[in-house]
Amino acid sequence: MTRGRLRTCALVLLVALPCLAGALGPAAAAAPTPAPSSAVPAPGDPTGGPATVALSSLSPQVARPGTDVVVTGVVTAAEPLEDVTVRVWVRRSVTVRAQLQNAVESTSPEGTPGTLVDVSASLAAGASHRFRVVLPAAAVSGGPDVGVRVLSLDVRADDPDGGTRRVALDKTFLPWVPAANEERATKLAVVWPLHDEPHRTADDVFVDDSLAREVAADGRLRTLLDASQGWTLALDPMLAEDLAEMARPTGYLVATATGSTRRPRSAAAADVLAALRARAAQPGAVTLLPYGDVDVAALVAARREADLKAAVARARAVASTVLGASLAVRVGLPQGEGWTARQVAALDRAGVHTVVLPGSWVPADPDASSTPSARTDVRLGDGVSSPALLSDTALTGLLTGTSRRADALARFLAETAMHTAELPGRPRALVVVLPRDWVPVSAGYARALHATLAAADWVVPSSLAPLAAEPATDEREADVPSGTVSASLSRSYLTSVAAHATAGTQFSTVLATTKRATALAAAYAAERLRLESVVATQDGATLLDRSERALRAREAQVRVVTNGHITVPGGSSFPLTVRNDLDQDVRVAVAFSKSGRVSVQTTKVVRVPAGKATRVSVQTRASANGPADITMQLITPRGKLFGDAQPLRLRVRGAGGPAKAVVALAGVVFLFAAGARIVRRRRPGTDSPHPEGTSPA
Repeated sequence: MTRGRLRTCALVLLVALPCLAGALGPAAAAAPTPAPSSAVPAPGDPTGGPATVALSSLSPQVARPGTDVVVTGVVTAAEPLEDVTVRVWVRRSVTVRAQLQNAVESTSPEGTPGTLVDVSASLAAGASHRFRVVLPAAAVSGGPDVGVRVLSLDVRADDPDGGTRRVALDKTFLPWVPAANEERATKLAVVWPLHDEPHRTADDVFVDDSLAREVAADGRLRTLLDASQGWTLALDPMLAEDLAEMARPTGYLVATATGSTRRPRSAAAADVLAALRARAAQPGAVTLLPYGDVDVAALVAARREADLKAAVARARAVASTVLGASLAVRVGLPQGEGWTARQVAALDRAGVHTVVLPGSWVPADPDASSTPSARTDVRLGDGVSSPALLSDTALTGLLTGTSRRADALARFLAETAMHTAELPGRPRALVVVLPRDWVPVSAGYARALHATLAAADWVVPSSLAPLAAEPATDEREADVPSGTVSASLSRSYLTSVAAHATAGTQFSTVLATTKRATALAAAYAAERLRLESVVATQDGATLLDRSERALRAREAQVRVVTNGHITVPGGSSFPLTVRNDLDQDVRVAVAFSKSGRVSVQTTKVVRVPAGKATRVSVQTRASANGPADITMQLITPRGKLFGDAQPLRLRVRGAGGPAKAVVALAGVVFLFAAGARIVRRRRPGTDSPHPEGTSPA
């Protein structure tokens, strides 16, 4: 590394350190001697021993030749302690990543002991005190390659039985980078899913206004968006579509107990949408989830792969229209722990040819001296193999776990440094996919992590797409744990969703203009995908009920107006009135059930203008006078029923025409037959029958 480049990296680290100090822990004392006693909040995670020790900061966080390292921390007593001291041990001989975890699990300090530093002459139970230890450059330097030092924070106090005893121990890590290092061998991609539960029905009415809170300055989605800056954002385009609806100048509709109310334009939604559009314009900064983040496991189990294909296609379309970017679902991010062979095959057929799997599912060679690259090909059984990216479960746990932030950041840096140190100069990749339900406590921690890693010589921040496009380094067998990948949505629920979507699509055909009919059909198709979201497990039934009621209300705006009783002259017709309260013209007909007394024909298709009524003529054919109870129901131009059936009582009077002609003709036939019989009986020789058993002469 050139001297100028070294100064640049050092300067970036110096700029990032104030952020880290604020985000990760108490500030280090300025003096080189132990800090005076002062009460501070307990670090948490007590071990149950006499005391706990927690790292506050490492400065700098990367050791370099000629630079001392300052370690600050906090000791908290669980019982009264006397003459409390701390010593930092340094171990240099770390050669593979697995040794980092072994060091954490070890209950003894490792390496060479450093100078003993006094913490406090007396520490009461529950009291905490800070300490500051300076490690000379010579204690941590050495070696021509990137490496990691294990630091053991060894706290001791007087033993009541004499001598001293260890009262607390903590391990942390310090990467080492030589001055001439030119290795940037680890490509690191961190993926942040950004999605939300479905909120809108097909008529663009929000069932609640919770999304407004999510995008507020301190809301979950705003925090995630800010924290993910510099990393890959995995976006559900449904969220962008919802934000665009809320950002309309005319505002947006939110459901109420009696209908809906219009809320003013959401400035927060507009701000988040603008940030998403800016991020989408950056190459590789955004990858897409399928629209609605549909439950892949449930759709595959229910044999509804067509919906998965539709969600992948719609994701691309919405990204183009709402974000103004050419994006696609290029990598299948797991919705649970991972994917089964059947789900991977379905994703591939839907156009998603690379999947992310947890690295723990694809065990590495136990005799290998290095961590394999994240990009590999996997065999999942049943003859299914797929290009894959393996998510590093250890790194994911560090970012999302309960470890103290300073410890987690130091360990994260050490893990990536060891990844490089295992195979210096050989480019490999690491992938971290954060859980969908994880939210950082603050965006400051994530920004500090990104700033520090950006200045780390051994890391090249990368987006997900380039890593997925790389050739695989090997092919390995995946060991999918049984029962870990299951559907969230039930088959019965999906059946109800499909029936609702079909009803909505059928109703769209009554709209008189093709453009509007097509738009409404697309709205119900999109609503179907939203209802199939993987996060619809809790609220999906409620949203489906609201959607069904909204469809019924829309259907009810086109109706037949009648008092339910009509007198019909036999063999004649009668009028009906069809009312259209929609804001657009419709084309409908009226169908009728059968009756033994009267036959009522389906009407011709009529066009009913928006907000008006139209009379239709109904043709009948009666066989007898009297009442006839039937039902009538509106149908689409394609003959599909919609809306509710309505009862109708017809009273037929003066049944004539064909009916009377039939009766008259029957009478004539009867009289003619009777006369012919009388004539036959009066012929000679035929007045009486022959006796039984005889025959005529």
